[in-house]
Amino acid sequence: MTDNARPEPFLIADNAALDFINSECFFGEGIIEWIDDGYDLLDWMVQAGLITTTIQTFYREQFSKKSLDDVAKQARKLRDWLRGFVSGEKPDLKMLTDILAKDTLHWTVKENETKPSLEWIQKREYKKVTDLLLPIAEAIGDFICNVEGVHTKNCEGPQCTLWFNDITKNHKRRWCSMSVCGNRAKVAAHRERKRKLG
Repeated sequence: MTDNARPEPFLIADNAALDFINSECFFGEGIIEWIDDGYDLLDWMVQAGLITTTIQTFYREQFSKKSLDDVAKQARKLRDWLRGFVSGEKPDLKMLTDILAKDTLHWTVKENETKPSLEWIQKREYKKVTDLLLPIAEAIGDFICNVEGVHTKNCEGPQCTLWFNDITKNHKRRWCSMSVCGNRAKVAAHRERKRKLG
């Protein structure tokens, strides 16, 4: 699928790690890849809320396209690792823990800009090109340790590869989106009923 035909990322999973898996999916007539290169990775991370536009600009200005492309390649490998984990494999944790071991996350106090109070916040220092993997690895670590696997589901659409965390009250979510796969299923069921009736 060409970039011109590529829609905005499908951020429908109610979980950042699952949205990361969904950054490559089968949709329509083919595979959509939102992390083809380093610039794509930066764009996707901004849209997913994992980095700010300020950090995106810093990376575009400070690092070569080749070094960003190399990190995008590492991100795609990490995504494949996570997809295996979610699919029931028990992959070696070393890839993830090696990334997390390099994190520069720390706590700090800052003044609130909109009201007279202090905020207790976490801050990450972005210095190396590979630091881009840190917020992704954090989301993955949180997911594999804290999200109930029983509520991690693959869309029931026959050709859909999107994953989501079912946070509905009764945990009966079936579709990536009612407006896409849910509607297709309704239309197919309606046609089948009409065919049976005759």
